[in-house]
Amino acid sequence: MCSIRFLGLVPVALRQKLVLVVTMCVLAAGWTRAGAADRLDPDRRARDAVMSSPAWRESQHGFDEWLSAQTIYDAHQVAQIKADQRRRLATMTTDELEDFQRDLDAKLSIVSSAEWQETMDWLSRTLSAAAPSYAAKLDLHYPDVAHLTAAQLERTLAKLERRRWSEHQESLAFERMRETRLSMHQQQLRAESEARERALDRAAMSNRFSEYHPAHHPMQQRQRRPFYPPYAPFGFGFGFGGFGMF
Repeated sequence: MCSIRFLGLVPVALRQKLVLVVTMCVLAAGWTRAGAADRLDPDRRARDAVMSSPAWRESQHGFDEWLSAQTIYDAHQVAQIKADQRRRLATMTTDELEDFQRDLDAKLSIVSSAEWQETMDWLSRTLSAAAPSYAAKLDLHYPDVAHLTAAQLERTLAKLERRRWSEHQESLAFERMRETRLSMHQQQLRAESEARERALDRAAMSNRFSEYHPAHHPMQQRQRRPFYPPYAPFGFGFGFGGFGMF
């Protein structure tokens, strides 16, 4: 209140000069605080240069594109991942930001590969068909891409690929065994069918033989003639009596 009354007593020209001096002092104080802040954080300009570079924007854009297309995280988890990333980036030094960008580029290269896509397709089919307890027993789950380093993600992918290859080999072995058993069963069925056909052929031939050559056919029996005593030709015969031949 006193200062206002004092300014009211000051001539207008002097009053304008005083306002100008006070304004310059306020601006100088602000510049001083900004300079002090810059001196307290000398890495700020370097950090800003990294995060405003085209390479950084391209990496972040690629990661955002992957997050929008992936099926590992739901919408709530995606929002949490982005918030966590912003908090982490706010405390990183220039060197840490550059390391983060290189690691992110390496992870994007992994998740964009054909091996990753094939493995994720296999993992999705396996997890959808397996019971949760069985999946937990096999330690099958989606990789936490957002929180793994590129090296950890690569090892995880290699582990899943080995598991997929092992299951593929087991499936091939089972299929070969099934085909072998099926082939043996078919061979057995063919052998039994051929044996039945041979038995039917033998039965048919036996029936035809019996039809033309019965076991008691008159022609097959040995003809037996009645016994006649010897006779003499020309009306003479022989006989026996009590007194000898006559």
